[in-house]
Amino acid sequence: MISYTIAMSFISWSLAILMLIGFGLLKIWEYQAKNSAKMNDIERMALHMAIEDFYEANFAGKVIKLLFFGALLFATIIGVIRGDFKDE
Repeated sequence: MISYTIAMSFISWSLAILMLIGFGLLKIWEYQAKNSAKMNDIERMALHMAIEDFYEANFAGKVIKLLFFGALLFATIIGVIRGDFKDE
């Protein structure tokens, strides 16, 4: 039987790791928006809108967005590993 402490620590660490992954993705987007010469103006504007939306949010909004970005990247990585994005 799993104790309450172990279950809550697993949930806490999972959320913390997802937030860390989301923060890393946000920093990659910021670097890409500033330094990528291959992006057109529409793609660059979409990245700037996502980044500005994050920085204009309050604390709870930033936490939710970091969790969302982390879950998005994690789901994409798992999908690539499983082969969901292959052309058939």
